Amino acid sequence: MKNILLVLVALVASFSNSFCGEFRSAVLTREGEHGPWHYEKVIDVPGTSKEELYRRMKLWVVGNIKTTDLNNTFDDKSMDLIISTPTIAFPDLKWKSLADQTMSFKMQIEIKDNKIRVGMNGFVYSGYKNGGSVQILKPLEDLALAGNSGGQYKQIGEGFDNSFLGFMETLEKAAKTEKKSSEW
Repeated sequence: MKNILLVLVALVASFSNSFCGEFRSAVLTREGEHGPWHYEKVIDVPGTSKEELYRRMKLWVVGNIKTTDLNNTFDDKSMDLIISTPTIAFPDLKWKSLADQTMSFKMQIEIKDNKIRVGMNGFVYSGYKNGGSVQILKPLEDLALAGNSGGQYKQIGEGFDNSFLGFMETLEKAAKTEKKSSEW
């Protein structure tokens, strides 16, 4: 009887791990098993003053981060700091029961001569189900499967990673690209 119980527990655990799971990201890191998700990267841009890097990052934020409330962006040149609240959409994620999936987060760009530090935290997932009538809005720390949702949140993690890497690629390119002023 004891062996049968152990086999049943092992089967349930195996089924739960293959059928259910939680949000997984190859890009974000987490503090502990249940701690907050975050991202940090230092971008080296040798031979570039903090004034020039500030200008590049300011132009990138204005051109790439769309918010409905401009007060979501904090900008202090004297502190060499830009804080914003971007939202990334997952256009390639085709999960049949969810639509209009996005991730919002706080982003802080700190600027020094020759380098930029980008920090992100406070990730919040949003998606709509049942034809758009029900919104799922969850902090990333709470995004876990319930019931029979399958590998949905793992797929959300993969979709987010792809979109996030594209987002960071544009930021890094802006940091490293000197824009020539054109005569007009």
